[in-house]
Amino acid sequence: MPIRFRLIKFLFTTLFFATVSWFPTNSQAEDETETENTETIDSPTSNERAPLMPPKPDRSKVQGEIVLLQALNKPFNVIYNRELTGWRKGGIIIAHGNNQDMDTPELIRPMRLSFPNHGWDTLSLELLPMPKNDKTITKASTTVNTDETSKSGADANTTETDTPDAQPSATDATEDVTQGSLALGDVAKSTDQNMQRLEAAINHLAAQGNSLIILIGHKSGAYQIAEWAARHANPQVSAVIFIDSEFNGDGELPPMQFKSPILDLTFSDDKKSKRRLADAKRNRLYYFQIKMAPVPSWQEPQVTRVINRIRGWLRKQLTSSGKATYNK
Repeated sequence: MPIRFRLIKFLFTTLFFATVSWFPTNSQAEDETETENTETIDSPTSNERAPLMPPKPDRSKVQGEIVLLQALNKPFNVIYNRELTGWRKGGIIIAHGNNQDMDTPELIRPMRLSFPNHGWDTLSLELLPMPKNDKTITKASTTVNTDETSKSGADANTTETDTPDAQPSATDATEDVTQGSLALGDVAKSTDQNMQRLEAAINHLAAQGNSLIILIGHKSGAYQIAEWAARHANPQVSAVIFIDSEFNGDGELPPMQFKSPILDLTFSDDKKSKRRLADAKRNRLYYFQIKMAPVPSWQEPQVTRVINRIRGWLRKQLTSSGKATYNK
């Protein structure tokens, strides 16, 4: 009897310590598994690419009317703000750049909210991102309309330096080929889609009663508008404006059918700005390039200064051409 009791006690003791020692090991394994899964989800691999576009703005916080338009049978969003003075001058379409959206707080939102206080409808549209430093993009448009003779304008403080036409080198040709047909096809599709989005935006503003329409592009959005002007001569568009533009390659300005006033606000005296000035003179564009003081960040008072510069330029150009009448 004592031997059997000691044997049973030994078995229970062994089973108890085995169970106690097993639980921490299993819990530790579960913790390690959970940590490993979390790192796998939250840490992107080296092959993943960061998105070019930020998340879409929260609809509940947007000041304005979000409208759904169609381009090539694909829907896209715009933010529409009506003029607030009771004296409508026209409509302004705002094209954002890469890594921006149609309600970016830096410059895009202030512009679309400021111009309605001065009699302008605004429409900020959603654009597809464009790759940077693609030398093939700027070669898309080759038609030049030279039937009309237009004068070229520039700010008095702008130094005009003609630069020779850039000739493609063997290195450039190699870079163009190595991009691959798929990448070039994607670029063409994005460009075509954005051109149709601009057309849809123009038609929407015209449907609201705007007979005078202005296109404004910031950063790569300026290139999108320049590409549109190279393909279209829509009489509804009375002027285009580039703000701190980002043109691909060497900054070449596409040959344009567009013969209405063009304002190019630059913030550095670089070779690309001089190249655009030379291209505009060669193509007989009604082009004004104004160099402004560098902007460290798009905050006040820099934003107001740019908006006032645009308003003053529009007042001068549109009243002198008889396209608009200003009541003040």
